[in-house]
Amino acid sequence: MVLKELVQIILESTEKPVCLIIILILLNSPPIQAQPANAVSISGIVYSIDTGERVPYARIQLEGTTLFTHSNENGEYILQDIPAGEYKMIIRLIGYQENVKILDLFSVRGLTMNIFILEKAIPMAYRLAPIPSDMNLLFAIREI
Repeated sequence: MVLKELVQIILESTEKPVCLIIILILLNSPPIQAQPANAVSISGIVYSIDTGERVPYARIQLEGTTLFTHSNENGEYILQDIPAGEYKMIIRLIGYQENVKILDLFSVRGLTMNIFILEKAIPMAYRLAPIPSDMNLLFAIREI
């Protein structure tokens, strides 16, 4: 209804070429999507507790939802358009212990939260061991 009235006003205007261009621009513009009034965004950086370095490619997910992201090559992440609520955030990456955070997102619109994850000790099933000198190999793998 508003568009019809706008077209009528423009057609009655003396500046018809300019008005026609404005109409074409408006009609070809993508629709504006409003963010829900209670939507929240979370951003931050994932760090290693052991080294203090940024951790790339960690998966950050809100349990029970389809909302997730990965930290980029600089360890930075952002989750957007999260409905207000209480969530369990799970951070996972191979070689690191899973980290879980409980989030109360009822009273915030934006949250900056840096995450620290601990490297996981991977048990070694094999070790390098010296072998007898009459063999040409310097080392062999011996099962522990």
